[in-house]
Amino acid sequence: MLRDAGPARRRRAVAGAVVCAVAGWLAGCRLAGTDGVAFVAPADGATLSSPVHVEFRASRITIAAVPSGQVAVARDGVGHFHVGVDQACVPAGQAVPGGASGWVDFGRGDHALDLQLAPGPHRIAVQVGDDQHRALPGLCQIVTVTVR
Repeated sequence: MLRDAGPARRRRAVAGAVVCAVAGWLAGCRLAGTDGVAFVAPADGATLSSPVHVEFRASRITIAAVPSGQVAVARDGVGHFHVGVDQACVPAGQAVPGGASGWVDFGRGDHALDLQLAPGPHRIAVQVGDDQHRALPGLCQIVTVTVR
């Protein structure tokens, strides 16, 4: 039988959970759950005004900044986000395009941005790549939005 822990003990337990959650986020955003990437915003099918706030998260992989300089070997279980506007997911193992290709590289470990999009329908893809910007398997999600 469970007994009431009392208000002080409950507050300490909640505070401890918050500290652990923040520490986990600061350590690289490792989230519980199955492998995957998901949009926090916008919702699939949303009709929005520009700029469009885009925010995403990943689970069961550490999202971290790409080390500076040339990376000879990608770190196992570590990646970073790429966002593509009106792009399809890149096949696993292939490099996610950079530059003026319609993709934005989040090599510093960021997880949000505001996009200036022209009126009309758009597909927004978020994909996780390794330290060498190669697409990781199963870590791409696409939402469709309409900008008014």
